Amino acid sequence: LGELGSILLKNGICDDPNSTPFYLKKPQAEREYEQRMQLKNECTC
Repeated sequence: LGELGSILLKNGICDDPNSTPFYLKKPQAEREYEQRMQLKNECTC
């Protein structure tokens, strides 16, 4: 469970497959790539 997962858990989103948003079902590598892209976008504001 990464940093993003911890944030989602704090926000009340659990690992229940029936309630998990689509993006949480993506492969780990794809999620990490998107997280890095988001961080880059935030840093270049």
